[in-house]
Amino acid sequence: MRPKKEPAAGPTFFEGHKKYYGQFTCLAITALFSWVAFVIGKWTGLSATIWALILGAAVGSTGYLPRNILKHANAGGLLNCAVFCAIIPSLASIKPENLLTLSYSICVIFAISIFCIIVFFKYLPLWKIIGSKNVAVGVAACQLIGFPATYLVVNEIINAVAETEEEKKIIHERLMAKYLVAGFVTVTTFSVIVAGIFVKFI
Repeated sequence: MRPKKEPAAGPTFFEGHKKYYGQFTCLAITALFSWVAFVIGKWTGLSATIWALILGAAVGSTGYLPRNILKHANAGGLLNCAVFCAIIPSLASIKPENLLTLSYSICVIFAISIFCIIVFFKYLPLWKIIGSKNVAVGVAACQLIGFPATYLVVNEIINAVAETEEEKKIIHERLMAKYLVAGFVTVTTFSVIVAGIFVKFI
């Protein structure tokens, strides 16, 4: 007997009503949930950025909103610019000795991170999550630079190792998902949670 084919999933609510999700509508929805995250953050004492992450993941998975609502609103670049505009004025108060202290701290943290990555993913059994010690160390190390560098690193590996199109396809299928998913989990998600917790100590 031939295995039964699973029925194809129907269009989501957003896909069926895409014409109603204009740029201003998407920005209004984003502003609404940002305000909700801020209010919940004040009630619970947990950072609003963490609640915004939770709400975004929860609502985005329902199909009622586009997966990347800021990209759909063509506003991602504008908001990134606003974030940098808020950061740049604070740089005026930084002194050269602050940069030396920061550079030293970064070097120490980087060295400790590399040491922990090698110990945990090469000598301890955590590499079994991925199935290969070398791949586990590579994936973990690349999370220090984040996306899109992880994507570019995989392409560099493919170009350096593969000799045929078939080999390129095999390496791409084996590595790309691991590098990108690890980046989304650690750099995009976990870093927001950690920052939201530690901001209370600043």
